[in-house]
Amino acid sequence: MTRFSLTLALTLLPPVFAAGPSPTPATPLADLETASPADRDWSHLMDFLKNKTSLPADWEQRSPSDQVRANEAMMQRAQDLELAFIDSHPTDPRRWEIVVILRRSLPRFVTEIPTGYDMHPDDGTLILDHAAFAKRLRRIATLEQALLSANDLPSSLSLAKYRPLFLARTVDDALTLARTQPGVAIDWASLATKVDAYARDFPGASEAEWLENTYLQLLESKRSDALRARLQQSAQSPNAKVRAMVAGRLRVENARDEPMELTFTALDGRKVDLAGLRGKVVLIDFWATWCGPCIAELPNVKAAYEKYHDRGFEVIGIALDAEVDREKLRQFIEREHLPWPQYFDGKKWKTALARDFSVSSIPTTFLLGPDGRLASTSARGKSLDLEISRLLNP
Repeated sequence: MTRFSLTLALTLLPPVFAAGPSPTPATPLADLETASPADRDWSHLMDFLKNKTSLPADWEQRSPSDQVRANEAMMQRAQDLELAFIDSHPTDPRRWEIVVILRRSLPRFVTEIPTGYDMHPDDGTLILDHAAFAKRLRRIATLEQALLSANDLPSSLSLAKYRPLFLARTVDDALTLARTQPGVAIDWASLATKVDAYARDFPGASEAEWLENTYLQLLESKRSDALRARLQQSAQSPNAKVRAMVAGRLRVENARDEPMELTFTALDGRKVDLAGLRGKVVLIDFWATWCGPCIAELPNVKAAYEKYHDRGFEVIGIALDAEVDREKLRQFIEREHLPWPQYFDGKKWKTALARDFSVSSIPTTFLLGPDGRLASTSARGKSLDLEISRLLNP
């Protein structure tokens, strides 16, 4: 999953580190003939960034691999223009406005899209140039640190605001590089110290929650045996947002030992109670109609339901759609012939059940065994069929 808030990103994560004010408006076109080279370059850059935010008309019809290529090309071009302005006009105060938003256009440096990506668009399978990504990340961090000591900042930029944000970014960079650089030993104690220090020094900062969650994801993928101890420690964090997020993660972890409890009234009026599904294998699927990877995974869920439902397999959907899209969701469910119940409260990322379990990216799935306990959080694609078969045939 992509870590940053890319304009056309396929991975759907709540944006945290792409914050920044809108840059100074460009010089009107009629004045460009007499404008300075810096003003002309600025106008060209602002026009490009403005147009970058609009999806092409045929975006939904493009294959996932074509979307990745288009997204990567757009981000590369945007960042090339941004860095070119900074390099060409090293005394122009507007360069700092670009530094603040550089991460909005951070490319992933995709070098190869694997065969089969269009059938199973998992961003974790993309082949990336990790060295190029790390080099770019370091350059951006250097520019951000230079901003903190600059004496020509535009009035729109506040050091009081950006000092904690840039500090959070340095911690996030360390976590990102630890996750993405193959063969590099991870200094777990150093990472934990950085994450804990930020939560302590900025007890009200939302970035602390993001940093803690990123560290937990890193632990889960590389040192799962240490995850529960970290969760128990972070449950005492001085940052309230961290404590709330960790409480949700602990609910997920505890479901590995005790049956998960869940009751609600579905979108179609059905009463849902996990206690009544004991003895069955249950997939809880957090998804949304606006989530490309979720829709791409849907055929696998439908195929599993058709294959295993009569043998005791059930699906429960948790839809993270907005209230204004209630009817769109109903029509999608009907058109796609999804027979399982759907939880829906119209709050998108603030959906109650998503918050209860600290779901920060979708699709997220919980696969429960016949005993009601959590068996897997990674059953997607081909592994979904294998895991269901294993649980139904112990």
